[in-house]
Amino acid sequence: RTPLRKPLAESTVTLLSTGGVHLRSDRPFHLNGDPTYRVIPASARKEDLAISHQAYDKTDALRDINLVFPIERLRELEVERVIGRLSDDHYGFGLMGSAKGLMPAIREVARRLGRSGVDLALLVPA
Repeated sequence: RTPLRKPLAESTVTLLSTGGVHLRSDRPFHLNGDPTYRVIPASARKEDLAISHQAYDKTDALRDINLVFPIERLRELEVERVIGRLSDDHYGFGLMGSAKGLMPAIREVARRLGRSGVDLALLVPA
């Protein structure tokens, strides 16, 4: 845990989800374990998004992607100036049996976040 170094209203926020969310145009996650991630641009619309994950009931998430990838809620917070701005890129992860298997991808995403000036990452588990 790292303390926020500036007010939330001035912070750049990104979204990380382990709900198997990705762009419809991306290669789906392997359902039996996938240690990779997908980049989801801030401009993505809910109809651009898909879910490839088998460890939870996706019925409600397919009706409202914000349950596992609350990008529209973050856009509202940006408009209301609760947060400073959304980062250009957000990240979706698939299913892995252990966090250890995700560590290479997590390290790569952490480097990307550091380079892009993200102040706060919202982690949304599936």
